[in-house]
Amino acid sequence: MATNHKRRTKVFLAVVALMIALLPAASALALVPASYNSQASVTVSKTLTATQSGVFPAVTSFQFLLEPVGYTPGPTSTGSTAYTTANLPMPGGSTGAQAITVSGFSATASGTSQTQSATTGNITYTQAGIYTYRLTERIPGTTDTLGTVPGSPVTGVDYDETVYFINVYVTNVLNDDGTPYLNASGNAVVNVSAITAWETHNTTNLTLTGQDNGGNGPITNHPGELDDGKIGITLPTPTDGGVRNISYPFVNDYSTASLVITKLVTGDIADPNQAFTFTLALVKPAGGSDTTNYTYQKYNMGADRVVGGTDDTAVSGGSGTITNGGTFTLTHNQYIQIIGFPAGEKITTTESDSSDYKTTITVQHGNTANPATLTTVKNGVTTNKTTNQQTIFTGDGAINQENFINNKASVTPTGVVLEVLPYALLVLAVILLAVILLKKRRMKDR
Repeated sequence: MATNHKRRTKVFLAVVALMIALLPAASALALVPASYNSQASVTVSKTLTATQSGVFPAVTSFQFLLEPVGYTPGPTSTGSTAYTTANLPMPGGSTGAQAITVSGFSATASGTSQTQSATTGNITYTQAGIYTYRLTERIPGTTDTLGTVPGSPVTGVDYDETVYFINVYVTNVLNDDGTPYLNASGNAVVNVSAITAWETHNTTNLTLTGQDNGGNGPITNHPGELDDGKIGITLPTPTDGGVRNISYPFVNDYSTASLVITKLVTGDIADPNQAFTFTLALVKPAGGSDTTNYTYQKYNMGADRVVGGTDDTAVSGGSGTITNGGTFTLTHNQYIQIIGFPAGEKITTTESDSSDYKTTITVQHGNTANPATLTTVKNGVTTNKTTNQQTIFTGDGAINQENFINNKASVTPTGVVLEVLPYALLVLAVILLAVILLKKRRMKDR
């Protein structure tokens, strides 16, 4: 019995010793935080809008610039890194400004809007502090810290000039007792605890120990418009161990308008079935021949002879594309609508092969800000049937219409009457004079 008791005592003491030995490890394990992440990324969203459905520029991508701005220190002890714009952590483990490309846009997309986005590589942080970046759109042909932006600005595109600031808040991961969680090298493990987005101007209160904007929440953001203030914040939950991310919206508007050219014939010998030929001369807003292919559709006007009337019908086979120097034909009571011209496009429309008609040309170009007036540029001409160079207007209330009215009337054959009439009147006068003289003689004879 004593032997068994001693054995049980030894086993008990062995178990107790094992538990005491494992206790520090178990305690340490319990102190490890549940979720954290020392990485962040930035998503750039680009929306391209169009004023005309299905009419987008021939652009497949847009570029953006992510620049390091500064660092608000956390630790300042010996051995900590003094970050500057030269060594501030950037996506993919690099340093210095980076270009971000958002691609996938299509000139043949349907509707009036298309949106694409791109996310940077991860930015890894190893030290507490606030890391600040600047995000802008790279406009083709301009110069920034990376040099000259490739390409030229696309005519008709209103580029987004919004300036965004990104503040990445990095703090130490804490154990349950509030002490910093250390890695194997004895350095504090860090966590991206928040990311804030500011527009136009950044906060003036970059600190880890106070509110960045007096405790106020983000203002309402209007993408594509110039807001000023804090527009967004990313706050990971305690159980979120994923890479921290924040998104920034950019909006580019593509403004275009249509050109409408109408044809009417008048006169008692006009041929309503005759096809009249027109030629377009196109000049880009910045100068030089425009070789862009523009889509068109021809229509028959209804009985009201009004463009866009409810009884208008599309001409069968009357669609296609046209560019500088291109031609098209119209018959009586028809019009052509050519879509997609940018503001400032210079257009000259000329009618040919109709010298037997007298042509009157009127034009109307303008918008709400610059009201259009109907102007007669040619009146009853048989040659040089051109609108002269006209400028396309876009925007609210835009109207771009040119009207060609051809008249062909018969001439009454009055030539014979005009030639005989003087002589007939002379003979009549002689007869009347003779009658008067004859009456006088008879009166004398009595």
